[in-house]
Amino acid sequence: MQILVADESRLVRDAIIQMLLACGIKKKDIASVECDDDIAEYLALFPVELLIYGGHHDMKALDDILDPKKHYRSPIQLKVLFVQNSAKNIDINGLSSEISFHIIHKPFSRESFIKALEKLTRSKYFSESLPKEIEQVATRSIPEESHKNSPPTILIVEDEPSNIDVAISFLKNSYKILVAKNVKQAFCILQKQHEVIDLILSDIMMPEVDGYEFCRQLKQSENTKDIPVIFLTAMAEVINITKGFSVGAVDYITKPLQGDVLQARVKTHVTLRHNQQLLAKQVEQLKEIAKLKEDVEKITQHDLKGPLASILFHAEQIESPNTASAIKTTVNNVISMINRSLELYKIEQGAFILHAQTTDLCSIIHDAVNAGHVEGELKEVTINTSGITQPALAYVDPLLCVSIFNNLIKNAVEASPQQGLVEVSAYNNIDGSFTFICKNEGVIPVHIRANLFNKYSTSNTKQGTGLGTYSAKLMVEAQNGRISFEVLDEKCTVFTVKLPQTA
Repeated sequence: MQILVADESRLVRDAIIQMLLACGIKKKDIASVECDDDIAEYLALFPVELLIYGGHHDMKALDDILDPKKHYRSPIQLKVLFVQNSAKNIDINGLSSEISFHIIHKPFSRESFIKALEKLTRSKYFSESLPKEIEQVATRSIPEESHKNSPPTILIVEDEPSNIDVAISFLKNSYKILVAKNVKQAFCILQKQHEVIDLILSDIMMPEVDGYEFCRQLKQSENTKDIPVIFLTAMAEVINITKGFSVGAVDYITKPLQGDVLQARVKTHVTLRHNQQLLAKQVEQLKEIAKLKEDVEKITQHDLKGPLASILFHAEQIESPNTASAIKTTVNNVISMINRSLELYKIEQGAFILHAQTTDLCSIIHDAVNAGHVEGELKEVTINTSGITQPALAYVDPLLCVSIFNNLIKNAVEASPQQGLVEVSAYNNIDGSFTFICKNEGVIPVHIRANLFNKYSTSNTKQGTGLGTYSAKLMVEAQNGRISFEVLDEKCTVFTVKLPQTA
């Protein structure tokens, strides 16, 4: 089933997608867009069986967008679930008879949403997701926007009616209150409403199951382990308090209950609970962004290789052998860097595995210098070399070194003045390690020197992205090497790279 979710709110789209995934719909079969123009563009390219639409419900405009003659001709009739903000029914006059639809109003529960989809689509995904009995229970799977004005929910577990009345009198103006007179009732409530309960206030001394055992069982359940528990107790001895913390309680309040103390403690822990939930959501979003970044990297790599392969093919037709060779060398280097671009992300995340081998770096430097000549033609920059005619060996990852030397030489050419001079040298040290030096006329601005190797430190310069020196540092250090720079007499800049000796 191909599904398109359309709503201006990202939170609403995300919540709907999570409910669809919970029904067994595959992630690859769900797309989401923000506005009507995006709907039209998507339908023109891809077949859609189900549209979940939370827009402004301008039927005239929507009918034009959904015109079967304009959008992709799917072999299956398009079905539309309208998500309406108010109880007032939308005007569906003029909507194409070729479109089947259903209407649901906000706020809605997960069950009512699935029931609407099942009625509209008759799909097994939704019929199998419906419980035996639909229970009208508040749920946090509703988009956050529908809950942002709802008060937090507190469950009071207490067998003494007078204590329940006192607690409710202090809290009823700021919170929604649920009450259980014993642990059995509490678990019945939690089974249905654990997602909306923000805090539990529990007595310790109760018949059959006491508060300690109740809290211990809560912390063993995946559904309830994160709900904070505050004990209401007349037992203020250290041993009792310590036992309460040991089974998972976050706080305790002594009886008789004092209004100011109760309100302050409850407010503190409800706020902490909400902040923890927000942090957990942000962590999940960051994981999703990281995965998306990796996917985009892979797609970009794939898409760039086609044009580069075409350049390689046509380079064979260039009459000048030297020019053709320079083009092929440069393109091959770019392809290598594309293949390695994902490794830079892995280095940032600490997930990179070095595959080092004994490598002659002079040939790599020679290719980077040739690429630098092409880069510097317009500025008439001269690149002089020394020490790269003889083999210079190091125990490194050769493709990472391609990126390092290309970056540093390219940066040196860009930073040089018109008709400037760049000097490149390389040699093996007595201990077998390798040293690369790149010197150029022109100096690094004083205000960015201290942070030169930080990410985006030079992004405010005319040509720089702020990633060249940053990526060079990461790739050097990933190979157990060192990189540094110095400014000489405020006239020129020297970068030095040292890589480890051969194995």
